[in-house]
Amino acid sequence: MRVLLRGRSGAGPRVLSRFPDCIFKSLFKKHRLIGVAALAATLSSPVLAADMGVPPPPPPAPVYSWTEFYFGGNIGWGQGNASWCSGEGGVVCSTNTYAASPTGTIAGGQFGFRWQSPSNIVIGAEVEVDASNLSQQLTSPVVANQLLTTTLTTPQTADIQIGYAFNRFLVYGKGGYAAIEAEFSALNPTVTPGISLSHTGWLNGWNVGGGLEYMLFSHLSLGVEYNYYQFSNSNISNLTDNAGTVVSCGFCGFGTTSAQSVTARLNIKLWPWGP
Repeated sequence: MRVLLRGRSGAGPRVLSRFPDCIFKSLFKKHRLIGVAALAATLSSPVLAADMGVPPPPPPAPVYSWTEFYFGGNIGWGQGNASWCSGEGGVVCSTNTYAASPTGTIAGGQFGFRWQSPSNIVIGAEVEVDASNLSQQLTSPVVANQLLTTTLTTPQTADIQIGYAFNRFLVYGKGGYAAIEAEFSALNPTVTPGISLSHTGWLNGWNVGGGLEYMLFSHLSLGVEYNYYQFSNSNISNLTDNAGTVVSCGFCGFGTTSAQSVTARLNIKLWPWGP
């Protein structure tokens, strides 16, 4: 670019200087870069990006924790198993035998604590107390009209649990101490008054089981659980029936006294730990 100035009177114009063309080109490039940067900043705005059809990133999925004190209830089906003999009625005990697997409803409650490690291993402890009426009556094979009965009630457990958490899902095994109240009886209702011999007491033993639980909400979970219980028993001797007769082998010759159950469970966290 040339800059012209008029000289003194009568003199023609003269060239003072030349403004380099390269400076104009440099200024043009700078303005173009500034415009591109402004457009990029505008498009990076989440609001404008959404308006232009670019979806925002989805929120992260919630991570659930099984660390908790909890309490809950359960209800389901149970089956017992018992075998024994009785000398009631003046017979040899080994000939007057009973063997049955009574079934019925089982329901109760549980209280426990679980801790989930960073590697999703879940360790816990739980106490459960249930009510049941697993009872079955059989006719004596040798004493006319005599009824032999086993009734198993109130199973209780104190267990250790270990499992693995798949976020909302928990798979676990359990085992520990078990106890149950058992009643054994031999009754002849045709005699007036009915001659009967019975014994009620607690049996001690162990249990193993496992379950699957799903966290519906952060503090409420539903599950299903299986338990197997086995109890120790010994001869119950020198019992006196209601007629005043001492029966040396009241209830003897016990086989395996056991039970099993399948229950649906609901658990509620006591404190809101975890999401």
